[in-house]
Amino acid sequence: MRCQKNEQPGELKTGLDPVISDEILLDNLIEMADLCIFWKDKRRRYLGCNQAFLHYFGLTEVEEICGKADQEFDWRLGSGEEIAVENALLTDGIAVHNYKKSIYAKGQWRKIVVNEKPILR
Repeated sequence: MRCQKNEQPGELKTGLDPVISDEILLDNLIEMADLCIFWKDKRRRYLGCNQAFLHYFGLTEVEEICGKADQEFDWRLGSGEEIAVENALLTDGIAVHNYKKSIYAKGQWRKIVVNEKPILR
């Protein structure tokens, strides 16, 4: 789910079989994933997430995270180390693989493993 909803219908290509746009296909793949998926801007503020992410953190609408940073939630502490790791990802494009951290979600501490990769334009 994106913070600013895009209501444009899928594009149809010429020929016998209609084909959905790449954007609609990608949106559906993200929503169907069992993994928690999110994306942020360079200021570390959330731009969107999938339903699995919302469910894991006990949220119902993507608007609950839009424009907010981790420190604005009870479930993430945003330690100095975590901020440095995420800044390296966002500024230098250094991917994060199997980064272990603890978060507070749905009333309990949980250990999670994070994999993050920059999406370049």
